[in-house]
Amino acid sequence: MRRTNRLAGGACVLLLAGCAAAPKAPAPAAAPPPPPPPVATPQPLPPAPAPAGWEDREPAAGDWRYLPSPTPGAEYGEAGAAALTLRCDAPRQRLTVARTGAGAGAVLTVRTTFGSRALPVEADGVARLAATDPLLDEIVSSRGRIALEAAGLPTLILPTWPEPARAVEECRG
Repeated sequence: MRRTNRLAGGACVLLLAGCAAAPKAPAPAAAPPPPPPPVATPQPLPPAPAPAGWEDREPAAGDWRYLPSPTPGAEYGEAGAAALTLRCDAPRQRLTVARTGAGAGAVLTVRTTFGSRALPVEADGVARLAATDPLLDEIVSSRGRIALEAAGLPTLILPTWPEPARAVEECRG
């Protein structure tokens, strides 16, 4: 019986050995993927120019002209075609501002380097300011330009020249 057990044990060992898989050689490491083909990098587009603010735009065609007494003032535009007129109403101590094309009920927005202000255009087509109104000082002291806007009209960019300052001073007396 011992012999039988030994034979049976040995047979079991052989059977088990036959079932076991032989050790395999390690699989070769996978080759790394090839690098992606070089892609041409597009050149960046130059940045779009920033839209010019009113302070940087070219003034409208024309010049300032001083208008002497009896109603002193100043006008801007080409000869014979004023785009803007400032006139002194001396008895009432005020200046009238008339923008060609801005009719009654319009709003005339005046922009200076100090800020902006909306002026209502009255029935006779002008906006009125007291001769002592601080907006007049802002207009004559603005750095380089002023802008006048009215609905339906192009923005009027004007240089700050001495003629409007003279009209304001004449009106203040």
